[in-house]
Amino acid sequence: MLIRSHFTHDDNAMVNMVNSLPPEAYFLECDGSVHEELGTIQKGKLIQLHFRLCGGKGGFGSLLRSFRIHKSNNQLMCRNLAGRRLADVREEEQKIDKLKNGAKTKHEFTDQEYLRKRDTVLDVVEDAVEAGVLALKEKQKAGAEVENNDVTTQVEFTGPSTSSNIQEALTASNVNDEQNSDSDESLDDLMSCGPLKKKILEKKMAFVNEITSELDAQIPLALRALQEYDGHKQEKKLPLFPDTKKIVHLTVKYKRPFFKKSGNRCVFVTQPYPDRNPSNSSVCLILPDLDRSKKAQTDPDVDKQAREWEEHLRENYGLISGVNYTKILTFIQLTREYTEIKDRVKLANLYDIFFVDYKLTKKVEYFMGKLFKKPAHRPILIKSEQNFSKRIEEAYNQTLIFFMPMNDAITIRVGNLNQKIKHLKSNTSTIISSLLEDFPGGSINIRSVYLQTLDVSLPIYVDFGSSNEIDFELPPEPELVEIVGECSTLPEGLEVKVRADGLVTTVEKKSGEEVLYPTEQDEWEKEDDMKPLNAELIQKILRKGKVQTKMEKIKEELRKMYYDDGRKENKKG
Repeated sequence: MLIRSHFTHDDNAMVNMVNSLPPEAYFLECDGSVHEELGTIQKGKLIQLHFRLCGGKGGFGSLLRSFRIHKSNNQLMCRNLAGRRLADVREEEQKIDKLKNGAKTKHEFTDQEYLRKRDTVLDVVEDAVEAGVLALKEKQKAGAEVENNDVTTQVEFTGPSTSSNIQEALTASNVNDEQNSDSDESLDDLMSCGPLKKKILEKKMAFVNEITSELDAQIPLALRALQEYDGHKQEKKLPLFPDTKKIVHLTVKYKRPFFKKSGNRCVFVTQPYPDRNPSNSSVCLILPDLDRSKKAQTDPDVDKQAREWEEHLRENYGLISGVNYTKILTFIQLTREYTEIKDRVKLANLYDIFFVDYKLTKKVEYFMGKLFKKPAHRPILIKSEQNFSKRIEEAYNQTLIFFMPMNDAITIRVGNLNQKIKHLKSNTSTIISSLLEDFPGGSINIRSVYLQTLDVSLPIYVDFGSSNEIDFELPPEPELVEIVGECSTLPEGLEVKVRADGLVTTVEKKSGEEVLYPTEQDEWEKEDDMKPLNAELIQKILRKGKVQTKMEKIKEELRKMYYDDGRKENKKG
């Protein structure tokens, strides 16, 4: 017979079965109340049958509670009912799911012309290297042509590589200073410097035009491929901020990083079709404090001075909060609200554009650290005493090119994939033209150019030229100042010399020559930090080195004499 947990008085089979059970083996529940017999329950009610479980003497609950202290989330320690570790079981399940789904292709492009050109560039790498070796041999064999006290060497570089035309622009090996884009010479001055420099300048301009034409041909193909990939890809989970994955960046890599004495260089480029506007971008203003007293630094109303700035900007400049800008922070408010690093990271990622008063530049950069050194968060300087409403409007149309010394690449924001291809192409061409003018080392220093989103990166220009052809002035070595003075722990007649890099030596007071101290002959104890030196052993080593150098000089003189005698005998014969 099938035993059901719920029944009524109309179910005669269940009623007879319940009556046949001993009373201590069960109890009944009806409408939330407990009953021992069926007779106490009204007819028509729904009855639930519960069997009693006879327990022991107790103590099992306290045993379970004692196990809580040994509870662990370590999957390497936890096991399932079969005795296997949970970490191993989950790893096997992940491998099985991966094998079932199969390996997915990373990217699929349907632009056959772009794929053909990319394969061509890859195929000709070997040919370009061989041609470069041949050109180097010809350069070594060729004679020097002297013109206007400048040495020129004609080098021909044959091959279908994109770097074949680079070697033609490098016909002069000693004019690297003119290749630097930081030169202050004007175009007319260079054209009037003589036929040699005029010829070099013409070839450089031809090389720049060739790079521009090559990029103009590849940019639309790469942008079209990025848009097609973005339209075909299917994501399992919708991203929280979908626009961030559609941002297009232009990445340019150097052949050789540059050294800049004056520090970083920032170039703002105005885009013809910007993707940012007041409706989709947020602006944060960091302004000086109106009250710098100690009372203001401990005032619980942190936003008080920010509200005063809002009224001042609205009355004097017509700037409205929520329309022209998003947030105002004073320096005291900044230092009080964002004390931890994680809070500063959130602040840097919360706003798209930052404006900082020029008086607070060093303070804010020191407080925010490396967060404000990134091109995406680089603040724009303003003067709060003047009307800067036009500067805010211009910032939406501008993108930053940030040249940082000792970096091998720069990344510049171009636009968004939701824009039209012709608009993105116009933005990219504007940025590239500005790059070719201000690029450190000139356009010859460009190794490769990529158009990329968050997921995909496509090359649009590659140069296989050698980085040895780019020459930058190395920064001057620092002068290490040496300070000589007396030391109370040294014996009489000795002084200590300390250099700026931390090197400490002992010198004689009269002659100023360096001496070895302490030695075994000097007074010292085992507890001293400066242990004695074996002066005799050191002197032996120094003498041995001097003897070796003398022997080498004698051998060289003997070799020269032997070769000279042999040449004289050959001439006589």
